[in-house]
Parts: sequence; structure tokens; C-alpha cells
Amino acid sequence: MLGNALHARAPGKMPLYATRDAATRAVRRRRAGFVGAALDAGVNHLDTADVYQSGASEEALGNALRGRWEQVVLATKFYMPSGDGPNDRGLSRYHAMSSCENSLRRLQTDHIDLYYCLLYTSDAADER
Repeated sequence: MLGNALHARAPGKMPLYATRDAATRAVRRRRAGFVGAALDAGVNHLDTADVYQSGASEEALGNALRGRWEQVVLATKFYMPSGDGPNDRGLSRYHAMSSCENSLRRLQTDHIDLYYCLLYTSDAADER
């Protein structure tokens, strides 16, 4: 185990996240190498979420995709609590917009191709 959250695994089986203290330059290069190899092999859809490793997954993917944004369809999700406040969870417009802005910052991009709810919920208003 490297650091306190990154497990070395076979190519294709390594998570794209690490705790911030474990994300050394060597780990970042290796992670970027896995993403680059996937893109070179024809993978073009990458999916993450704002809650995966408390946002570290989006940060790692953003770093790995630098200069290659035009090659991917990027998806990320929101819904889960991101804080203790009443607007820090769920499907409110405030939470959706705030989560999107935070995801854009972590991903280091100005667009997300597919943005959707992480979980089905019956809490949303029925618009029939």
C-alpha cells in the first residue's frame, strides 16, 4: 500500500484516486499514464462523482486529462451530502449548481458533458 489510500494493482484495476497526502508526483504520473493508455486504446467516456474520495477522484481525473479534454465525454454526478447545511445535499437547484461549480474547479475544466444525479430519490417533486 502506498501512502494511506492508494493500492497498487494491475493495469486497469488501479483506482484513480488517492488521498491528497499520497498523491505524489510519481503517483500522478502513473495515474495519468493509465488514463492516457485508456484514451489511446479508444476509451472515450469517463465517469466520476463529487463524493468519490471527497472530491479527490475528480481532482485526479482533472490532472490526468490535462490537454486531452477534446478526446473524452466526461460525466460526473451529484446528490450526496457535501456538508452539514440544508442546501448541501439532495436535488435542490442550489445544491446542483454549487456541486457543479465545485466539480468544474476540481476537474480543471469549463464544461461537463453529462451531469446527473448519483441516486434515485423520491424526495424530488413529482412534475406530472
